Amino acid sequence: MTIYTNGPALFLQSVEEHRHLGGLFAVTAEWLRPRGSSELPQSIPTSLGEIDIFPEPAVSVGTDGFERITATGYDIWDQSTYESRGVTTGEITASIRVFTNPTTDPGSGSTSYDTAYDEKTFPGYIFEVAHLKKMRRKGTPALPPAPILKVRNSDGAEITQFNVPISLDISYTGTVEKTIQITNVNVTNYGAVEEVEVVYSITQALVSVSQPVP
Repeated sequence: MTIYTNGPALFLQSVEEHRHLGGLFAVTAEWLRPRGSSELPQSIPTSLGEIDIFPEPAVSVGTDGFERITATGYDIWDQSTYESRGVTTGEITASIRVFTNPTTDPGSGSTSYDTAYDEKTFPGYIFEVAHLKKMRRKGTPALPPAPILKVRNSDGAEITQFNVPISLDISYTGTVEKTIQITNVNVTNYGAVEEVEVVYSITQALVSVSQPVP
């Protein structure tokens, strides 16, 4: 139904709303105005209320004595974070503490050692990646917090403990400590609101083990 609105020379012809994953509410509207009029709409009536137009409306001239004004506006319909998961390949790094250069104290007979660290890498593992999308008001710097990401083996099983082989008959087991960081951020401006897309990745999977003190 055509609605007479936003001034004496504007006729609202249509409003189309879209609700996107991640909370973006986008609306497109079209008005008719008599040719020669300078009236422009300032907002769009929606199911969420009046929404400011962004960017500036576009005006086209018809052959029926009217001009058509097309405009878009944006708001937030959902404050929750939309998350999708992906994977990438990675390696587990083992930091091995070893004791070298024994020195015996002549008086007490006790032996001390220097401490050194050896490092080994083990490729062939799957690291989860999280793609997060969330809306925010312009001027709000907050980013979605890091989710829990997992390290998996080639069978898909989660790896929380890792067995570090030292020799044919010696190995040490340690906990996999993951470093999770932001590896990409994209902010899209929609006037008064912004869509934030963040990628979190496992940048390191570290296992720290120690050789027993001799």
